[in-house]
Amino acid sequence: MSRVPGASLLSGSTLFNFASGCYTLALGQALYEETGSVGVFTAVVVIEYVGPIVLGALAGSLTDRFNAALLCMWSAVVATAAMCVFLLVPGTVPAAAIALGAVINLVRPFYRAGIFAAGARSVASDELAEYNVRWAISVQAGQIMGGAAAGATLSTIGPTAAFGVAAITFAGSALSMWVARGKVRSTTSSAAAADRSGWLAMLRELLGQPRQAASLLLIGADFVAMAAFTVALAPLVDTVFGDAVWLGILDAVFAVGAIVVAALGLGRRRTTQQALRRAVSLGLGIQVVGMIALAVGAVWSGGGAVAVCLGALLLGAGVAVSSSQQVTLLQRTVTEDAVGKAGALRQAVIGLVTAVTLPIIGIALGMSLAAAYLLVGAILLLGIVVNVLVARVEPAHEHVPA
Repeated sequence: MSRVPGASLLSGSTLFNFASGCYTLALGQALYEETGSVGVFTAVVVIEYVGPIVLGALAGSLTDRFNAALLCMWSAVVATAAMCVFLLVPGTVPAAAIALGAVINLVRPFYRAGIFAAGARSVASDELAEYNVRWAISVQAGQIMGGAAAGATLSTIGPTAAFGVAAITFAGSALSMWVARGKVRSTTSSAAAADRSGWLAMLRELLGQPRQAASLLLIGADFVAMAAFTVALAPLVDTVFGDAVWLGILDAVFAVGAIVVAALGLGRRRTTQQALRRAVSLGLGIQVVGMIALAVGAVWSGGGAVAVCLGALLLGAGVAVSSSQQVTLLQRTVTEDAVGKAGALRQAVIGLVTAVTLPIIGIALGMSLAAAYLLVGAILLLGIVVNVLVARVEPAHEHVPA
């Protein structure tokens, strides 16, 4: 059996995303049932993306000074504790859920900066692109199991059971990250190294050219699509299927799309910037088709279920392709000592782009599901245009630096 680079990190990522997916679906369904609107849940999701903007600098600095796997571990520990308190302390669903969401969203920037850096510090340079695809797939594999668990428990027992499952798997993620800590390379944390890889130096490196600044903003496109899919899931299921079990099924279909990417070899290692850019455009294009299919499914009474499932499958595949390649581009643009800061900056950009666009998408959702999906498709098309323009000014045979 061949060695899988970063296996413990991938296991921890799978479990963390299992817990996140289970918790998010349970929260979305509970709030939708309580309020009859996606507005409150949209606000909770927006909080998730604002967190990295507020805490990104601290998360990046800690990641570059300490073991990144341990930072992930402590993030999962805090999430576990928050879930347990939520389950033990009585309260109305909206108030308690918003408080829980705020706590978990405060630790997510630290987990995400840590997992971004831990892979780059654990895996050899020539294996990094393939590791990042596996990492993207671990996120979706977690969603398969978490979504299935949430869908089953929501339709049979209720949200409390789903929240309990999420708490257990957050704890499992913490354990996996504890195991992974020994594989993560140490940073050169001397004062001189810290100065060289400080925030200002990294920002100059990443934003020194217009193409780099545009590329950084482009990272947010995938996550706008993912956030819109999550926020619209409860009303979509209610409109097309009428049974909460489809929350888990559609989340699983989304994740299967990501796994298909690996089976088809769309995430194989690439050595040039141009090849990575083409993969990003391919992924965004697949997502556009997925959004169109979701829009059709939302209004087509005859074949809506088939169109929605196809749209979820394509959306998962497209996100896995484009997001994994953009991670590789960013990781290899900065030095290893600054990769934690780069990860935190990535999350801040994702948070900023999503926090700006998601309220607009939420308004569109209140008017029409189909209109909201088409709006996200237009945003993704804009991302393709930006990516193509960036690729045109990059050398055709430029190798991605190790």
